[in-house]
Amino acid sequence: MSEFFDKPKAAGANLHSKTTNCRTCGGDRFVLVALRSAKASTWMQQRGMKVPAVEDAGEYAACPDCSTVDTSFRRHDGTIARSLDPATVREWMQRVPKKSAPTPPPEMRRQLAELKKRASAKDVPA
Repeated sequence: MSEFFDKPKAAGANLHSKTTNCRTCGGDRFVLVALRSAKASTWMQQRGMKVPAVEDAGEYAACPDCSTVDTSFRRHDGTIARSLDPATVREWMQRVPKKSAPTPPPEMRRQLAELKKRASAKDVPA
């Protein structure tokens, strides 16, 4: 697993997009607008299955301040599903609890801490 973290990082997730310093999305160009918790479906209940203990799933929308991307798409029947307008995105963002950022699993937290430690060690002049 360490060889994954030792590989050089790409300049960005989308090399065709310029990076931003947006205060709303932090440069991600997408914002969290809703959280959905996992629920047991009828199919799961019939088979005696339990809902997995996972974090809530996040739903995202284009940032209302910096993203100019058109996120509309065609459904299977040919109709177009339009993306949310900026006013609706801002309204939905207010509904999401501020403390809703998912917590990484313990192993990932350890790896992130190790990466930060290595990065800060490289930044210190010798």
